[in-house]
Amino acid sequence: LLIVATNMLGLDFPFLPRQGSITALLSLGIPAVFISISIPPPESGRDFTNNVLRFALPAGGALAVAAIAVYLLTESLPNRGIPEARTLSSLTLGITGLFFMVQVLGFEGASWRSLTRPVLTTVLGAILIGGFILTMYTPGLREFFAFTEVGWGDWIIVGVSVAAALAGQYILSHYWQQLLGFLTARPRRQDELRGRAT
Repeated sequence: LLIVATNMLGLDFPFLPRQGSITALLSLGIPAVFISISIPPPESGRDFTNNVLRFALPAGGALAVAAIAVYLLTESLPNRGIPEARTLSSLTLGITGLFFMVQVLGFEGASWRSLTRPVLTTVLGAILIGGFILTMYTPGLREFFAFTEVGWGDWIIVGVSVAAALAGQYILSHYWQQLLGFLTARPRRQDELRGRAT
């Protein structure tokens, strides 16, 4: 979605390959190792395709919109350019991806009787977010990955965009039928029944 959106809008790609590598390592690679060695939730095999699509499509859409919005907003600010926009887009993608990882791996199908998986997943997510912060504030790492310095205002932009992506994923995954009905102008239930013998 991100590639299609940037091409359609005529934008430069929102992150460099080296920025994508650190983002993928911290938000996909390391969590994938822990996913492969962890015990899956009891109902994880049931209706796998439907569950994946119900989460992945809304999450991907919300994440793409948040990253593009951060990119456009940052690039439009005074004294900001493409390097700053790429830095904040990468942070948005990585941190939102980690929140999604904690949500799926830690809390989907979790029981309040055993809090081990949610707690360990939350700790893993916090450590990996710490990895992003360490990368941003260590000059050698920041320069290697071609990130720019990040100030408090930048963190506010990233925080708001992460919250918006999480809210967008929740709304899309829980209310997609109502949203689709609204977009296609499907008649309401009481209007469908009007004129029919009941």
